[in-house]
Amino acid sequence: MVLAIKADEVRALVGATAPGPDDEVLQLPGQAGSEGDALPFQYERHDLIKYALPKGLPEDPQEGTLATIDGKTYAYLPDAAGRHQWQRVDQGAVASGGKGGGSPESAPKPPAEKRSASKVSSVEFVTAEPKKFVEARDSLTPDMRAFLSPYTEEQIEDKIKHGAKIFLTSDGTAGYMLVPIPGTPGEYDLCNVFRTPKGPKGAGQAAVIQAISQGATTLDCIGEGLARIYHKYGFRVYKVVPWDDQYAPEGWDYEKNDRPPIYFMRYVGDTRDPEEIRRRAESGYYGEFDAEQYPEGYEESSP
Repeated sequence: MVLAIKADEVRALVGATAPGPDDEVLQLPGQAGSEGDALPFQYERHDLIKYALPKGLPEDPQEGTLATIDGKTYAYLPDAAGRHQWQRVDQGAVASGGKGGGSPESAPKPPAEKRSASKVSSVEFVTAEPKKFVEARDSLTPDMRAFLSPYTEEQIEDKIKHGAKIFLTSDGTAGYMLVPIPGTPGEYDLCNVFRTPKGPKGAGQAAVIQAISQGATTLDCIGEGLARIYHKYGFRVYKVVPWDDQYAPEGWDYEKNDRPPIYFMRYVGDTRDPEEIRRRAESGYYGEFDAEQYPEGYEESSP
């Protein structure tokens, strides 16, 4: 049996009235997932919805872009509906446990089939030549390249001789690299994951998923924001190294990014199936990333 509730009866019961043209509206048609009821007047969505984001965020970010402003860290990530937007990802947002509404993991998630699985699965990577890989990676702005290991074409060629693999999308706008872990055949260190501003949406996610399916087992990344992203795909922190200025990447922007710790992570998932990896990431299978569990200097005992 389906119960239909009349809007007028609900308004009468709670003492509410329909909004007028000059009233501030907290939720507009479509924000609740339904376009069924329209307001009794015309409205301009962009005039009513204001997002409290600071000035100074990059104007043309790519997925995973991080920025620290006034002590708060923001990441350009897809929300639960697959729309890319700036989100607070600092420790304070995580500690809110969803009550304050700042954490990407705490946002309500629609059913998996309604999310952006098609964007992820439609992005394909193929084996690339070192020269093209370096050219694509180095097309990033200096502040974005600073988050990636600056392997030269010659260094990559040498690593390939020892079993490394490099991949790019067919249009050369996103890629990643797998370097064999000595003594563990079939397992790799994941590095140089990137997507240029022209790259397809979801390419970063697709790169991580494909890399895991190919044996990616370890990685290291700069800052809590990236560690949180990798955590949702099944990577767990096993070591945290404090920032050291003498090893700062070329082009590092201290004003924007401060001095974040370096996280070393290990894949703990029990699956290499791409679809299952994606499903787990979207469903929050591995739980929320809690930076407080991994202070600077943290090191897990050897497995």
